[in-house]
Amino acid sequence: MERRTFLLGLLGGLAVAPTIIATASSVKAAPVPEAATPSPLSEVDLEAAQEDWAQAVVDVPDAARRRVRRGGRRITRTARRGARRARRTARRTRRVMRRRGL
Repeated sequence: MERRTFLLGLLGGLAVAPTIIATASSVKAAPVPEAATPSPLSEVDLEAAQEDWAQAVVDVPDAARRRVRRGGRRITRTARRGARRARRTARRTRRVMRRRGL
């Protein structure tokens, strides 16, 4: 991007900013609706929710399970590589420090 184009865009944005702020602050906020009091849950509702959750867990397709397992393997592999790299760096650093007599 050329410097002139960048500076024109920057200055144009700075010139328009006060107008945008003034417009946004002059708009009246919508009234906040009153919160409805939640009704207490009965045992039947809780049991139905538990059954729905159990069914949802069972209905996970094999493809999704594979994706989750594959993601876990990738994270484990990345962590292993990072630990290996850290050990290798520490080993090299110790070797160099010994050579320098430090």
